[in-house]
Amino acid sequence: VNLLGWLRSDKFLPQLERFRNEPDPDRAAWLKKGLPQITPAGTFSRREERSLLTLSGLMQFDIDLKDNTHLANFPQLKAQLGKIANVAYCGHSSSGKSLWGLVPIAYPERFADHFRSLLRDFKTLGIRIDPSPRNVSSGRGYSFDPDAYFNLSARVYE
Repeated sequence: VNLLGWLRSDKFLPQLERFRNEPDPDRAAWLKKGLPQITPAGTFSRREERSLLTLSGLMQFDIDLKDNTHLANFPQLKAQLGKIANVAYCGHSSSGKSLWGLVPIAYPERFADHFRSLLRDFKTLGIRIDPSPRNVSSGRGYSFDPDAYFNLSARVYE
């Protein structure tokens, strides 16, 4: 998919809203699994690390509210992350309660090293990022945020 088009598309918004508004946790989990997914870090023949075809040069991060209850300013966090020169995108996750973002990386072939460094850098800011997207083949379920932050000239993270 065209990543910029994917990030701006409201094509699957009705499906996303059904998930976000579902009160039954089991049904919500089932609806979430049905959302379309992409792999922001690369193109794959199958969604597994060994099936990587090309690297995108991007790394995703995920900031869950449940892991950051200590942040009194969580509702303003997206705007604050936009002040970080390396953040190319930040928007609400599929649930609408957490944030996810993209960072361009200098050495895509050293994806795991970059991710460990990003974990550490966010930790110094008092932000806990989810370690799940540490794998280059990590998927990202569809989400839509009309107020997402975009910086198409983000500084490459080294």
